[in-house]
Amino acid sequence: SGTPDCRFALQFNGIDDAWLVVKEYYGVFKLNEVHVDGVRTQDSASGYCDAACQERFGVGFDPDDRPAIQLSYDHSDPGSNTAFYNDAEIFLNAGKVAAEFNQSDPSGNIIVPGYLRNETPGAAIGLRMADGVNGSGGPAQLRFDGNMMMYGY
Repeated sequence: SGTPDCRFALQFNGIDDAWLVVKEYYGVFKLNEVHVDGVRTQDSASGYCDAACQERFGVGFDPDDRPAIQLSYDHSDPGSNTAFYNDAEIFLNAGKVAAEFNQSDPSGNIIVPGYLRNETPGAAIGLRMADGVNGSGGPAQLRFDGNMMMYGY
């Protein structure tokens, strides 16, 4: 219908002329009723920032009582024995996943990058992420419990 060809392409470190290209894809990713709040981290040592964490932030960093963004879900409505999997929905269909290579001139200058080429016939793989038998029952549903904090941004 005249819609531009949508692609998602990955290029890997050390492989300059090749791309892994996902073609003919569509999908949905929904976060249902996620709560986003401004909070602070604990004001006492929590063990969340181990030696590797300290090394990333440098000498003297203290993760206690810092501003943070918190993502959470309210599960107060479902009963304790109720299965609740409506926090997120994900559906992905990728018709083709193929390797494509840059087209270069004799001097090595890229004429057409691999992610825009369509030279690989067929597909190495296809992908469908959904729920139900053979992925035919609609989006997969996920449940998230607890809270997630992000700090140091």
